[in-house]
Amino acid sequence: METVLIRYRVKRDHLEQNLQLLHAVYEELDKAQPSGLRWVTYQLEDEVSFIDIVGGDGDPSDLAHLPAFQHFRRHSTGDATSPPP
Repeated sequence: METVLIRYRVKRDHLEQNLQLLHAVYEELDKAQPSGLRWVTYQLEDEVSFIDIVGGDGDPSDLAHLPAFQHFRRHSTGDATSPPP
């Protein structure tokens, strides 16, 4: 699996919702422990900007099949931006 960097911002009034959704994904990842999959999230100083880095040598569909991740994708209130050049 290639490493993917995703940068996005959320509206300030949706910040708590985004944090709750992320927390649920990390809880499910901790329980499922998909082999070789790594996902890390950084919340930037402005509090509404996030960087997700997904990679490893596992199957990327392991993440996509997690119900919490599917819920996160459906309900994410972020405006995705391109990674910096």
